Amino acid sequence: MSSLSLSSGSLRRGGAAVLRLLLAIVLTLLGLLVVTFFIGRVMPIDPVLAVVGDRATEEVYQAAYKAMGLDQSLIAQFWIYVKNAVQGDFGRSVLTSRPIAEDVARYFPATLELATFGTLIGVCFGVPLGIQAAVHQANGSIKWFDSLA
Repeated sequence: MSSLSLSSGSLRRGGAAVLRLLLAIVLTLLGLLVVTFFIGRVMPIDPVLAVVGDRATEEVYQAAYKAMGLDQSLIAQFWIYVKNAVQGDFGRSVLTSRPIAEDVARYFPATLELATFGTLIGVCFGVPLGIQAAVHQANGSIKWFDSLA
């Protein structure tokens, strides 16, 4: 008999942990959608004016207002927002007029590069300084630079 046999209890615990993780991910993404949706609604800029410009006629403004779904209730707007986000449609950028997915794809490599570089700097300096501070504390000879962080 193998010492690696799995009991049904350990499988249930593992399955429950996976379910908790999936639930946490879903709730986090839903919270992120709620925050980004409401940030877009409380910004002081009129999204219709940002799209059509301030010289647009009232008819053009109203057509854009309706096309953007702003004539619907907030709940209906949020449902459309979630449905589109799940399908990968994050809308169009007000600044560039391009799909947001394109802008994210365009700028993500630079963001990843900066994050990686920042992490490397943090690890290269933080770990040795942390070790040095721990050694000094264990010896009872804490230096002034051990307290900087």
